[in-house]
Amino acid sequence: MIKKVIAAVLPLLFLMVGCTQTITGTGPIDTSTMRKVEEQCAAYFLGIGPFGETTLMQKPDTIQYTVHNYFLYSTFCTVGYNK
Repeated sequence: MIKKVIAAVLPLLFLMVGCTQTITGTGPIDTSTMRKVEEQCAAYFLGIGPFGETTLMQKPDTIQYTVHNYFLYSTFCTVGYNK
């Protein structure tokens, strides 16, 4: 019984385990008062990718990078803000 529970729960734990990191420009900048101009994201599945484009078409004042890493996939987003 215990082995069946572990076999059912363990794959779910691997899917939920991950980390998130947000990097903004050259220092801590408060983006809550800024206007989001554009956001582009790319995804990687099992290390294969990128699926998507992270190049911004407009020239923003501040760029923020957000990375989400999970067991099977990860995303990398570029967000541009204007004052």
